[in-house]
Amino acid sequence: MRLTFLADLRSPIAVQWIRYFVDRGHEVQAISSYPISGDVLPGADTTSLPLVLPGHGRDGASAPPRPHQAHGSSMKARVRHWATPGRVAAVRSFFGPTLVYAKRGRLQRLVDQHRPDLVHAMRIPFEGIAAGALTGLPVIVSVWGNDFTLFADRTRMMAKATRRALATAEVLHCDCHRDARMAREWGFPADRPTWVVPGNGGVDACVFHLGRSDLRQRLGIPEQATVILNPRGIREYVRTDTFFKALPPVLRSFPEVHVVCPGMAGSHYAENMIIDARLDRRRVHLLPTLDHRLMADAFRSSRLSVSLSEHDGTPNTLLEAMACGALPVVGDVDSVREWIRDGINGLVVSARDPAAVSAALMRSLKDDTFVRRAGEENERLVRDRADYQRNMLDVESRYEMLVRSRSTRGAEPVVRQGNGSAAE
Repeated sequence: MRLTFLADLRSPIAVQWIRYFVDRGHEVQAISSYPISGDVLPGADTTSLPLVLPGHGRDGASAPPRPHQAHGSSMKARVRHWATPGRVAAVRSFFGPTLVYAKRGRLQRLVDQHRPDLVHAMRIPFEGIAAGALTGLPVIVSVWGNDFTLFADRTRMMAKATRRALATAEVLHCDCHRDARMAREWGFPADRPTWVVPGNGGVDACVFHLGRSDLRQRLGIPEQATVILNPRGIREYVRTDTFFKALPPVLRSFPEVHVVCPGMAGSHYAENMIIDARLDRRRVHLLPTLDHRLMADAFRSSRLSVSLSEHDGTPNTLLEAMACGALPVVGDVDSVREWIRDGINGLVVSARDPAAVSAALMRSLKDDTFVRRAGEENERLVRDRADYQRNMLDVESRYEMLVRSRSTRGAEPVVRQGNGSAAE
C-alpha cells in the first residue's frame, strides 16, 4: 500500500505506529505537523509542514535558556514566564484552525506527489482538521485522549473545525471507548466505522517487560531505595502541582523513597513546585525526556507510576507501566477506568486532592500483597489487550480492506460538507 501519515513526528506514539508500516515494506509518506530534526523514520519519505504556532515542547516543559540567553532582556524573561502550557495551548486553539486552512494548498500538493491509497491523520487538532481539507482521498482520523474533552469546545472555530474533521473522515481511530461514544455526539456519522486500538498500537513486549533495572545506579540512588515515578512531564492537563504537594508526608514517612520525573529537567515549573513543597532535592530527580528503552528501564525500577491527569485517553505510559510491573496511581478519568479498577490493579484518585494522593501512595508503599496481585492482573491485561504486534497486524488488515473496498466502489470522491474551509 501507499500510505500518507499526517502526524506530530516528535511524538514517540506516532512514530511507533508509523514505523510498523515502514518495516512491513509499505510505501510511506510521513508529513510532520511540527519541525523535526534528524531521520526519525528511516525508510519513509519524511517532510515537515508546520501547521500552527509552536507548542511548549513535547512534554509541555519549557526548554532551559540557551547560554547566550542567560543575560537576555527582561522582556524575554517575562514572555517565557507568561507562556505557560495552558496559555500557549489557548493561543494555538484560537488561531489554529485559520492557520491550518492557510496551509491546505501546500498540504494537498505534498499528498498528491505521493499518490497514496489512504491518508491517516493522527490527531484531530490540528492534523485531522488539515486532512479534512484534502480532496479525493480516503481519510482516517485518530482521536487522542484530550481532543474532545480539552480542545474541541475551546473556541467556536475549534468546535466547527472538529465537527468538520469528523464529517470528512471515513474511519475514526480512538484509543478508548469513551472517545468513540463522544465522537458520535460530535457528529461522526453513525454508518462509518470506529476502531478502538491503543494510540501507539500497544506495548512492544521486546522493550517493555518485567526485569531488572540499573536506573538507581545511574542516578546515584541507593540500591535498596523505593522509586516513585512520574512519567508525564509538564503538561497542561496533568496535575503535577498536586503530585508535588502530595509528596511531603510520603517522604517523611518513608525515608527510603526517591522520586524520579522524566521530562522535567530544566523546567522552572517543576523546580518552583519542589521549592514550594519544601522537598528534599536530593531525593527528587528531574530527568530529561527519555527514549523508549530508557523509559522502560525507569518503569522497571519503580514500585509506583503516578499519572494525575484530568484529561486523557489511554496513555501509552499507563500501558508501559503495567507491562513493566509498576503499580498505576491515576487520576479519575473515564478512559483510564477502562483499564484500571480501583483497588484491583491500581488506585484511582482525584487529581486535585493532594491528601488523597498521599494516602494512595502510602497505601501502595505499605501493601506488598496488593502491589503483587495488581502486577499479575496488569501483566494479563497488557498481554490480552495491548500487544503491539497483534494489534498492528489487525490494523494493517483493516487498512487493506478499506483500500480494497474503495477500489471495488470505483473510488468515489469523498463527500465534503461546507465550503471546504477547515475553519468554517
